[in-house]
Amino acid sequence: MRNFLNRLDETRFLGLDVWEFSWRSLARRYGRWFLASVVLRHPCRTLRGLRRYRRAKCRPREEEPTVVGSPSVESLRDQLAEGGLVVATGFCQKPLDPPCPAGRFNHRCVVWSLNPRRELPPACRGCPIRELGLKTLAAGGALHIMTSAADIADDLFMPSLRHPRWRGAVLAICPYSIPPFGLAMSICGLHGILFSYDRGDCRDYLAWARADEGDKPEQTFLAPSVHRRLLRLLEEIAEIRSARKLPAYSGFHEEKDFYLPVWDAPGIVPRAQAD
Repeated sequence: MRNFLNRLDETRFLGLDVWEFSWRSLARRYGRWFLASVVLRHPCRTLRGLRRYRRAKCRPREEEPTVVGSPSVESLRDQLAEGGLVVATGFCQKPLDPPCPAGRFNHRCVVWSLNPRRELPPACRGCPIRELGLKTLAAGGALHIMTSAADIADDLFMPSLRHPRWRGAVLAICPYSIPPFGLAMSICGLHGILFSYDRGDCRDYLAWARADEGDKPEQTFLAPSVHRRLLRLLEEIAEIRSARKLPAYSGFHEEKDFYLPVWDAPGIVPRAQAD
């Protein structure tokens, strides 16, 4: 069966390359949710999303980000400058040595939950999520650390399907996850720009399934050029906001699984930048 499904993916049967992922996911909470709450409950939106997905060809690329629901990175970037941006990366980007003081398989980041009178733990000083948070805040976005597929569905996909909360998303994910992410986003109406990890990422379904349960012994990394491009995109959004004289945020407020930008946060950002 697996060889048959892989062959369907390789040939993009019916314009899709998520056959193996979809079939094997039916045994997991995410797959059952997607079938019952999206495909069967919203058949018309599903068909429209399938057509959008086939046109977009959401396939991982080494250097270029994948764009979902928009003609180009630039057009979506200009929209996101007006607000409604969420920036998300996987828990697997959290450091291992020294280990993340917030733990790994959760949505928390000590830097953005920190009392400003405390010093940053050593693990946080070079953490890519800390740097991502700084750029996200300047861009006026919310920061989200992704865990399981079921949580991602609850946090990102379902709100977009019901009452759109986000204008768009900038995501760092495994190349293996780009096709199923692109399909779910196309159906649920969540526009986005997807950047692929280059090292430590899940390369097949078994590795993805283990990580989906929190079993991820590797730390993932973007290629240096891709990391710079992601940060530069957020800087460009911040520059557009500044040119349009949109107000700047002072910090994050932790709410459920997100760090939301707020006006009157304590002095976390200047101190974090100075370390």
